[in-house]
Amino acid sequence: MIVTHDGFLSACLEVVDAEDKDFNLFRLGNYLPQEKKFVVDLSRLNELQNRHADVLAECKSCYARYTCAGGCTHDAGCGQDC
Repeated sequence: MIVTHDGFLSACLEVVDAEDKDFNLFRLGNYLPQEKKFVVDLSRLNELQNRHADVLAECKSCYARYTCAGGCTHDAGCGQDC
């Protein structure tokens, strides 16, 4: 999980702003500066915790799936249908 330059929490190192086509898929929450706290969307976190090499169709046939464990899911290209 990373914090983007505009205060959003992203589950992917490659998705760092709202301009990315996969922003909504990997957005986990955001920072509330007035309250000085982060808010995490627990349902999104749960969905992303279940997005790994054993369930992603693109990863199932990849020779490196157990090395990255689906860590490159941004590149898997399956979108929200996985």
